[in-house]
Amino acid sequence: MKTLPLPLATPQQTRWPAQRLYRPFVLVALGVALVMGFGSGATLLLLPLFNLHLGVQYVTLSQAHGAAQLFGWGGLFAMGLGYHVVPRFRNVRPLFPWPQYATLGLVATGVSARYIGQIFFAGPFASLLLPTSGVLILAGVSVFAGMTTYALSRGNSRHSPGELWLWAACAWALGAAGLHLGVVLQMATSHTYAPSAFWDRAFVHAALLGFLGNMVFGVGLHTLSAFMSLPPVRIRLARYALALFNIGVAWHVVAQLLRAGPAWAAPGLATETAGLCLLVVALRVFARRGKKPQYVQGIYMRYEWFLRAAYGWLLAGAMLSLLHDLGLSFPAIAFPGFATAPTLHVLTLGFLSMAIMGMAARMLPIFEGAQLPYQRLMDGAFVSLNGSAALRVGFGLVGTDGATAGLALSGVLGLLALALFAIVVAGVLRPSARETYRRSMAERLEQRKQAVTFVRPSPQPPKPGPPES
Repeated sequence: MKTLPLPLATPQQTRWPAQRLYRPFVLVALGVALVMGFGSGATLLLLPLFNLHLGVQYVTLSQAHGAAQLFGWGGLFAMGLGYHVVPRFRNVRPLFPWPQYATLGLVATGVSARYIGQIFFAGPFASLLLPTSGVLILAGVSVFAGMTTYALSRGNSRHSPGELWLWAACAWALGAAGLHLGVVLQMATSHTYAPSAFWDRAFVHAALLGFLGNMVFGVGLHTLSAFMSLPPVRIRLARYALALFNIGVAWHVVAQLLRAGPAWAAPGLATETAGLCLLVVALRVFARRGKKPQYVQGIYMRYEWFLRAAYGWLLAGAMLSLLHDLGLSFPAIAFPGFATAPTLHVLTLGFLSMAIMGMAARMLPIFEGAQLPYQRLMDGAFVSLNGSAALRVGFGLVGTDGATAGLALSGVLGLLALALFAIVVAGVLRPSARETYRRSMAERLEQRKQAVTFVRPSPQPPKPGPPES
């Protein structure tokens, strides 16, 4: 059957952006993060402070919390914004709204089924909920990947350097969802509370860096230079970074699936880290501004702090992961062991969550035509999230007597940062935020009109004519 191409967008056919189909994705992602993600993580870190130990339940809740963070918090947020921005990158009018609602319903239900099924692994419905969650998430991710790649293959806009990263993100999204299906089938068929550590590490790496990492980098390559008034992207370096990063991620994932030792996984991590360093150089995230930024009225100007901090934590997390693997491979290096996997949380808290908050603070007011409210709360979220990641690294590496209290504080700060961000997002989605922006722009326009003075030109004397004969 012949497939009809998606029509190009025209001024008369811009009805789909007005639907604001990213809204339910954003709200559901925040709900999942508050309960299953950041909420569960803070609970796990607070319980030892009161001498409460969950035993096996600690492992199940920890892994369920991780899956909710990857597909529920980061995944839904990235897919919601991706559905909105990728067609704009290519100037294409996408098919809507059923693919968006299908993705949201399938992935959100799948994440909930995984969370409930693994926590109550001894219950009568666990063997049904776990494989169901894998099938639902794979189906929802497949719809997203199909619609995104179809939009990327159409359109008449000039191709941007970030599009290849978005293609890679779609491929890794399918791969990560497939690995997740393998993980839950493994638990359901063997009636165990946790999958193989190798399979779980492969899934987490594919989802966090392969899917979400490529997605963030692809959108960043398209927008960061303009948003932050940075010098132009070094496109050739970005291409080298794309190849090195994805080869490294694939190497590490395959090494985990083959149950290879750290010595086999280390080259993949080294290649991946080299790709990330090249990407940061190509993006010029830490470069001085090429020109004075032109901010829109009422915009939150400190979103740049989030984005620079996100890429800083990304490099720190990649280096920690590489050093840890090298320490396991070569004991002479004597790198300290990790008490509570700080590398993973540096990447999820410091990089992923920081990038989501920074991009949302810049993009959502544009999409909504609204003014970002409660900007001081965003400052609080920035401080809290950085504090959470820093405490996680410090006490995760040191493991002193005060580590229990320090890690508990890390969990509380992370949850506080998300709660503050959720209040800001709820505010920007309200009609009052759009009305505030409309009034402020009207006042600004009136001030400009009053500042303009019209000077009537003075009459010029008539030019002398030719002399009379």
